[in-house]
Amino acid sequence: MGRRKQREIVFDEAARKDFITGFHKRKTERKQLARQKIAERVRQEKLEARKEKREWLKSQHGVGLGDGSFANAESATAANAAAAASAGAGVNAAACALSA
Repeated sequence: MGRRKQREIVFDEAARKDFITGFHKRKTERKQLARQKIAERVRQEKLEARKEKREWLKSQHGVGLGDGSFANAESATAANAAAAASAGAGVNAAACALSA
């Protein structure tokens, strides 16, 4: 029965010092990362709020940014009025179509 060789534990003094003195550095790094995540979350929430406001305004006014929905609504009203007038419905029907 042979005895096992005993292992010798070797400490790296520089690594030990870095570990012991690095607590503050690691803590500030975690705080900075948390601040960055919060800032990004706030930025995303602002973008989402702007998008919702834009969509709400579109639904309220029926006007989009460059989609021409207002122009299409005018041409549809004019076409309805012209159709009513040509059908012989009279002046009152044409006036009703224009007001709609």
